[in-house]
Amino acid sequence: MSKNLSTITTLLFSAGLLGLSATAIANEDPTPLELVTANPQGTLVNPFDPTDPEIAKEGHQIFMETGCNGCHGGTGGGGMGPPLSNQRWVYGDEPDTLFRLVTLGTQTLQENGYSRIASEKVKAPMPPQASGGIVIIESSERLWKIITWIQSLHQEKDNG
Repeated sequence: MSKNLSTITTLLFSAGLLGLSATAIANEDPTPLELVTANPQGTLVNPFDPTDPEIAKEGHQIFMETGCNGCHGGTGGGGMGPPLSNQRWVYGDEPDTLFRLVTLGTQTLQENGYSRIASEKVKAPMPPQASGGIVIIESSERLWKIITWIQSLHQEKDNG
């Protein structure tokens, strides 16, 4: 019993150092909003390798299933929303920023201190996909896989 208590205490202490909430620890796959809320800006790291073709393929499938293609096109080439396959990143290319952008949407992202560093022709702002009234992406793992696919598009251009 004391060994289990010691393990739990160690986990909670470590989580505090990493900025994770007890909810995020209890849930092995926290919601994107839980992850964003529990971690300071700039600290989220994609757990997947953008050069892993299997994860990228799975991320593209999730991208299509969740309807991201409706605004960004099936290959990420753009439409109502900006292209994801070009080298222009409106808010930057850091995984933390991308995760927060999709989770919170552009308005809340800007309210949290982010500003545009580039611009694209778009017809509408990015709505929140993992917070607010309608949650489209309920799992941090699924969102990271989508981001992995987006990052893989840039890996292909950098290597090709």
